[in-house]
Amino acid sequence: MICQKLIDYQLDIGLVEGKTLHPELDSYPFSEDEMCIVVSPKHPLANKSHVTLEDLENSDWILREPGSGTREFFLRTVAPRIEIWHEAFELNTTEAIINSVSANLGLACLSTLATQSAIDDGRLVSISVSLDMKRRFWLLVHKEKYQSPLLERFILFCQQWRSTTSVKNT
Repeated sequence: MICQKLIDYQLDIGLVEGKTLHPELDSYPFSEDEMCIVVSPKHPLANKSHVTLEDLENSDWILREPGSGTREFFLRTVAPRIEIWHEAFELNTTEAIINSVSANLGLACLSTLATQSAIDDGRLVSISVSLDMKRRFWLLVHKEKYQSPLLERFILFCQQWRSTTSVKNT
């Protein structure tokens, strides 16, 4: 939907997850985020030192709504590697998912940044599995749309912010 609005000149800029290859759009890497699988401290996997993908079989998952980048990441990265899993709930906010996982209603795959305070508070436990959990974000602009000085400054800000955060993350 964001790409189409850019193509139709309804938006000046888009920040999206996943690279978009469209001939009318320029895309630039903007940022990246680490995703994690979280469970309640009461969940059996919370105290397991080494979690395998097999340990996730037959588990209940709390997911974001269709179209959400977080849900798409789960469906693209985690779900294909688990033979049997169940969607326990579909919720529209990350905080609702955090609260549901904290209540031991299922597992979730969420942004590490979004879950960090709940992990620090002991409401959630992040479990590590052998998957690439990086999520990449891209800045999109129409190739032929006029870029005002303000838009040019914002794009430059985003590019500088990326290089600043990349240095911090290494």
